[in-house]
Amino acid sequence: LLIGAGGLLFALGFDGPLYPWLTRFDLIARMNKPARAIFLFAFALAVLAAAGVEALHARARPSTKSRGAGPRVTLALWSLLLVSGGLLIGTQASRWLQAVPGNRRGPAMEGLAIAATAIVVALALVWIAPRWRRLASAALLILLTGELILSGAWVEIERPSEHTMHPAIAYLRNDPGWYRVDVDAAARGLLSPSVLVAAGFEVPQGSGNPMELFSYTQFYWGIPGKGSPAYRLLGAKYIIVPKDAPPGGEGIWPVFVDAPAVDVHLNTNALPRMWLVYRTLRVESIEAAYATLFDPGFEPAHIATVEGGPTLDNDGSGTLEVVAYGANRAEVIVRTTDEALLVLSDMHFPGWVARVDGQATPIYRANGIFRGVLVPPGEHRVTMQYRPRAFRLGLGFAGAALLALAFTTLFRRSHVPRASAIQPSSGKLAEPR
Repeated sequence: LLIGAGGLLFALGFDGPLYPWLTRFDLIARMNKPARAIFLFAFALAVLAAAGVEALHARARPSTKSRGAGPRVTLALWSLLLVSGGLLIGTQASRWLQAVPGNRRGPAMEGLAIAATAIVVALALVWIAPRWRRLASAALLILLTGELILSGAWVEIERPSEHTMHPAIAYLRNDPGWYRVDVDAAARGLLSPSVLVAAGFEVPQGSGNPMELFSYTQFYWGIPGKGSPAYRLLGAKYIIVPKDAPPGGEGIWPVFVDAPAVDVHLNTNALPRMWLVYRTLRVESIEAAYATLFDPGFEPAHIATVEGGPTLDNDGSGTLEVVAYGANRAEVIVRTTDEALLVLSDMHFPGWVARVDGQATPIYRANGIFRGVLVPPGEHRVTMQYRPRAFRLGLGFAGAALLALAFTTLFRRSHVPRASAIQPSSGKLAEPR
């Protein structure tokens, strides 16, 4: 009940009472798409329905003495509840549909029809259950199974063969480089980002995960266009576009046009996943950083905005050798002739720590939302690890709880009184159990 109620209130977002209060916590405030928490509500309903079915099967047939006002009152209450639900759907369906976008009204109408049908069937089961209990139980299981299948059919899961057989995917796999693949907004229904992720590619935009960070989504959709200097920061070497779509800007042109519904464009302007800059512009807020990043004259390959960080004005050169890279760790050997800022096109988020040659160093918010580390002249090994304090505290609390549980279990076993081998009443030896 708590999970279901919490999921429903959280899914309402700023239209509900829970999400606005939780946004005072940094992690929740950075989330995107709170509406996806409605799946928790659906999960809780499924669990409660299963518990109800188990209760129906475990309940014995009522005795003759118990048959009377009690069962009739229960029957009347269930009937009243179901009828009220049916009337609510019938009277409010048109108003609810007005708030649904046009392209989603079809599934919404189908959902309401399924709900109305389920109410009618459940009402019939309520009335036949006292006499034909087994039939009602079997029909209830069929009803719940049908509801689960129909609602699960709408979950956004791609068919496994869709990403393994697509010609554009096969073309991209011929390039073994380290890059990202973007999907134009007009092509999301033709080859979605989630398909690319399932095929092993990294995408600069989200795939619908509710844990997507709002600041990154805001940055991505705030970029003026594919030809904007800010778009170079995403490291998107290839762009999936609808069939015969024009290039998104100078330096972008089609390289694969043999797929039936989409084309693949090459973005020659894309920056690598990490690079060095020798000039920085100090800013005091993300708004000030965006004002620079979205300017047509911005040169991200040579200068970076740094929020609260150092100001550099050097003219050096350097090379990078990537030693390791993963979701929670990055390690690179930097060789530079002058002091530089190592910039990664990965999100800046609390919990990341950096070291230069084993010595702790701060991570700066570079280019609005990305990570940057100051590197002195010479050859140095830079490592970044995601080690959030909350995770370490959680492990500590979990370990303490396990130790307390183990200690309590051992203490109870050592103090359990042994059963007497002599029966007090007869004085005879007790039979072993």
